[in-house]
Amino acid sequence: MNREPEPRSFLDNARSSLNLLAFVAGTLANSVEVILHRRRGKRAGGVFDMAAFVLIPFWGVFFPAQEQGPLLAFWLVYAIACARHSMHPADPSMHSRYSGRPILMRFFPRVKDEITFKASTEPALVFLAGFVTLLFNEPLGSYLMAAGLGLGFTVQLALKLQRARAEQLNDARLEQEHLIAEVRRLRNER
Repeated sequence: MNREPEPRSFLDNARSSLNLLAFVAGTLANSVEVILHRRRGKRAGGVFDMAAFVLIPFWGVFFPAQEQGPLLAFWLVYAIACARHSMHPADPSMHSRYSGRPILMRFFPRVKDEITFKASTEPALVFLAGFVTLLFNEPLGSYLMAAGLGLGFTVQLALKLQRARAEQLNDARLEQEHLIAEVRRLRNER
């Protein structure tokens, strides 16, 4: 009995597409974070490190007639940055998936909050660097522009997920308070 697989629902397809988008954006973001950040958490990067190691030289396939040297130089800088991070043990007091402190933040004294810098300023700077580089080298310029967009997307996604988790914890706290009040009421009835 050959049964045909059930067709996937629209929601399943959308979920898969969003997961793929988040993975590609995370890979692009990680490829610049590893260079632009210091003191990453022990598990920061993870699978994104390996995916970026493959994606960076693969990006050149989209530009077969263009000079690949600058993109490959970026790949080398990325590999050195990954090796540097792996040689320095992470501080056990920091979150294991912490992406690191942005080194460019010191040039923006008005931006006091690291999250604000990572969510807006840093992606804009990477995108702008890509735009300028695009004038001289399309493969590297377009890669940096995509990495800037990926960086912005992943930070915003992480902030939304963190907000949703905080709301769930708040809901659980409120529910527990109501349960405790009900238990007290029941005790007083006895």
